[in-house]
Formats: sequence, structure tokens, C-alpha cells
Amino acid sequence: MNRFERHPRLVMLGVTGFCFLFGLIVLEVVLRFTPLGAEFHDPWLMQPTRHLALREYPPNATFQFAAPEIRRSSGDPVAERYILQTDQDGFIRPGRSHAKADLTVVFLGGSTTECLYVDPEGRFPVLVGRMLEERLGLKVNVINAARSGSNTQHMQLIMQGKVLPLRPDIVVLMENVNDIGVLSRYGSYWPDDNSFGLVGGNAHGAAAGMRLIRDGVFGYSYRVIHGAVARGIDLALALFGANAARAQGIAQDARVEDMARQYRASLVQFVVTAQAWGIRPVLMTQVVQDGQSRERAARGDNYLADASLMRRGFTAQDFDTLHGYFNQIARDVSARHGAGLIDLARFEGWTPQMLYDGLHFSGPGARRVADLAAPALAAEAGRLRDAKN
Repeated sequence: MNRFERHPRLVMLGVTGFCFLFGLIVLEVVLRFTPLGAEFHDPWLMQPTRHLALREYPPNATFQFAAPEIRRSSGDPVAERYILQTDQDGFIRPGRSHAKADLTVVFLGGSTTECLYVDPEGRFPVLVGRMLEERLGLKVNVINAARSGSNTQHMQLIMQGKVLPLRPDIVVLMENVNDIGVLSRYGSYWPDDNSFGLVGGNAHGAAAGMRLIRDGVFGYSYRVIHGAVARGIDLALALFGANAARAQGIAQDARVEDMARQYRASLVQFVVTAQAWGIRPVLMTQVVQDGQSRERAARGDNYLADASLMRRGFTAQDFDTLHGYFNQIARDVSARHGAGLIDLARFEGWTPQMLYDGLHFSGPGARRVADLAAPALAAEAGRLRDAKN
């Protein structure tokens, strides 16, 4: 007795299933690639669905991060793990402690506003909120909407998509280095890049399925391997001088003025958008470590070290010039368009103990930012109160 005779129903079921699958494949090919299926061609089904991408953390999530080794050299106590939690809107907690606040302040920016490697209660937006409550005797909610790697256009999308519906009183923006990075690398805020672009897409097909499996099953392993390969490529380029050749020409690059024009336009867009919705916009200049040349020579993992800047395509002088130029643009936009200004860069004394890698805040740095920002925002709140009265 053969298999068909022993299991006739199973065999018939298998044959029927195979025929159905084969017929379905043939039908899909006919409908997709021949005129016979023209009336069934749905552009939303056949093409990727594109969307504006929000650089945000997932809502109601908890993440743990180990601090980089250079963080330990600042002299500020370092935790084994730093916790980042988000609320129902994907904003960094703590922040909105009052169900109904008298004053709501939103902070927008990149990693320097995010303050990842600082205790959650010691991040400067949280400290500013507490200082404002003490100064003003009001219930103050602070919202930290920052995300590492974001530039002013990313924050414009965050403001439009998530901040405007909350109708805050004041919105504070600190961006500089990330704008320099994207504009110097791509020449535009709209690169065709999944990490920095503003437009995303839900791809279809086998490749998208493979990426889904990769991220779902081997996500952590992939990131470790991918990061190691990227660092190896950067090292090879540095050893063979590829980035050095690029870095030596940026000072004379004709795109610098175009970069400045785009950055200025992006800040004006932010200010005007906030004002149109009755929100007080405040710009904040960005600081870097004092005595940069000494730190660059001594610490190669410093963000502003010569080798680190070279990997990003800059000489030290080029970066310092652009960073100062962009801070001045923020001052000019504030003066010309009636925005508030917290000019952190006007103050000296930003030491390695405050900026552990030349750019990002440690605990003492975050406390100094709060000490400088709170009086300025208290004054802004007073002006808002007077205007209402």
C-alpha cells in the first residue's frame, strides 16, 4: 500500500493547498504586471507609504544606558546604568507633575538637552522646573522633548506634531552642532538618509521582511556588529588620511554661507511657528568646553578632539568658527524676530567637569545650565503674565 492509499485525505489536502498557492501566485503576477489588472492597481498598496518621521522615544517606555568611559573622567559621580523613561506622549520623564499647571515650559533639542548620562532628577529641564516653582510660586510643568541626533527641522516636526496641541506657555530650543553636522555632510536638512532624513517610508517586499526579522530576532547582535564595522571603517579612513583630506578643505567650502542661510531660515521658522500659536519662543545658544586645544591633545575620545572632528570632516579651527557663527545666528534671529534668548555661550568657565566630552553635560554642567536658564525663563514668565493682565 503506497502513501496515497494510506493517507488519501492528507495527500489530497496537500495537493489542493499547493494548487491554490500556485494559482494565487499566477493571479498576483497577472494582476500586478499585465493590463488585465489595471482596474485593481491601488497606488497605496503597491507603493511604500511615506510619512514625516518624528525623532522621538516610544511612549511609556523604559531604557537603560551604560555611560561611556569618558563620562567617568569628569569627576562627577557616575551611575552603573542611567535610566530614561518616557510618558504617554514619548516625552522624557520626570516632567509633568501637575494635572493642571500654571506654567508649562517645553525644551527641544538634541543630546545636549536630552542629558542622557545625568541622573533623571538632575537633568537641567527638571532642575529649571523646580527653580521656577520656587521663584514664581507657581505650579510648573516641564516637558523634555529632546532626542539625540535631532536638528532644528526634526524639532520643528516634534513641535507641530506633539507640542502645539499641548498649548504650552514657553518653548525653548537649543540646537547647533547637529545642524552643522547634517548641513556640512549633506548640504540640506532633507537628506536621503534613514537616520537624519525627515521623510520615512514603510517599505514592502522581501527586503522589508528580512529587515523586520533581523531587528526582531537579531536586533542587538546586529547593532553590535554594525557598530564595530562602522568604527573599523572610520579608523581605516583616519589611518589612510581620507577624512583629513576632506577636513582640510571645509574652511574654504562655498557651502558655508548656504549652511548659515538654511540654519537661519530654520530658526526663523521655529520662532514664527511658536508665535503664530501664541507660544513664547526662546532660543538657547550651545556651549563647548573651554581650553579646547589642551583637551584635544590630551583626550582622543573627547568629542572636540582633533581625531574625532577629523572623522566628521572638520579641522578644529573650522568647527570652532562654525559653532561660533551658528550661535551668533541664534542671537540675531532672537533680536530680529522678537524671541527670547538664553545665551549660555556668553558665559565662560565651561570646564571638563561640566562637559565631560567637550560638548555634553555632566551633573555639574546641567546644574549650571539650570542656574543660568531659570532666571531668564522666570523673566519670560513675568512678561507673559503682564501681557495677560
